[in-house]
Amino acid sequence: MKSPAFDRLCWMSENLPPLRAFERVLRDAHLFHFPGVPHEVLPRELADEDALFHQENLVLPFRVTAIEDPASCLVFWDDKDGAQGLGQRRWFVECSSLADDAAMAWNNAESEREERKALTAEVLELLNRTWSVSLGCINSIVPNLGAGRTGYTVDGNVHGLYLFDGEALVESEWVKSMGSSMIPQIQRNAVAGIEEIIYFNRPDRFIVRDTPPRVRDPKTSPKIPRTHERPIYTILRPHEIREKLGMTTATSHRTSHERRRHVRRYPEDPVRWPKAHGKTVVVPASWVGPSEAQVGRRTYKIMLDL
Repeated sequence: MKSPAFDRLCWMSENLPPLRAFERVLRDAHLFHFPGVPHEVLPRELADEDALFHQENLVLPFRVTAIEDPASCLVFWDDKDGAQGLGQRRWFVECSSLADDAAMAWNNAESEREERKALTAEVLELLNRTWSVSLGCINSIVPNLGAGRTGYTVDGNVHGLYLFDGEALVESEWVKSMGSSMIPQIQRNAVAGIEEIIYFNRPDRFIVRDTPPRVRDPKTSPKIPRTHERPIYTILRPHEIREKLGMTTATSHRTSHERRRHVRRYPEDPVRWPKAHGKTVVVPASWVGPSEAQVGRRTYKIMLDL
């Protein structure tokens, strides 16, 4: 698995003075690979009941959670330990390439393609070398209920935006002006990253840790561990896990309903749920068969309680 944006951000934080403050965060990060382009994979609608649940209960899978998809890499961390819900301040760093292939994964890819047709070869070459790194925070996200399509009212800020051509800050006025116009997109990307975490939290999707044969200790390694030197986390359904790991498919009629450990809130419906209505409970994990496997030189573990 490759994470070009995460690995590039690691290199830049080691070598470029404006980004050295991010080194500690990147050492502590747990890296997820999101399965596809966010605006194509994420559901367009979220039931009001689910939106309210996440507004109260959403937590990051790890203290520092990095998510890479075809458009960019976002690294999130909470302003305070134990933060829970969408109303908590969360900081983020985003790293993305401005190259043509990365831009085609943006949610405005079609308009971006048309705009680039009018650019000179020199500007296009510069864009294909340029990386964007932004620092911001999301103070709160409030779901817009009853809208038919999931939308949010967001209170957030972008505190810094850097554009790099190789090792140098970009001096091109045109590209710098383009960077300023990227700020609304950066905020939308950050919200999409939170939506990806909501997507992860479905109890029928399991987090699988993929560990390479050699792992660098982030606390003692002279360099920030890159993608091939650290565990990678992916999100898979039970049948996808068994296909990937060569496990036997459970076929018994008495097979347990497989699920991750998760929090469930029962609706305020005393008729349907006479003893549980309005309560929030922890539902234990259920998995049939082994939860760890060796495939080649890599070790896979199903994180049932995460």
